[in-house]
Amino acid sequence: MVSKTLLKEFQIILKEEFSLELTPAQTSKLGNGIVGYFDVLNRVDKAIRLAGIEKIQ
Repeated sequence: MVSKTLLKEFQIILKEEFSLELTPAQTSKLGNGIVGYFDVLNRVDKAIRLAGIEKIQ
């Protein structure tokens, strides 16, 4: 779960960089979704390394 402080910073970035104004609930859903996505990518990478599978370059 992403902290309220980081979500507030994320909300500011979305507004300033993308002109996207989200509610705190929307920002939380998006932020936690992104963190979840990268968690899955990290787990896949770890499993690949442990299995000794070569990465595609």
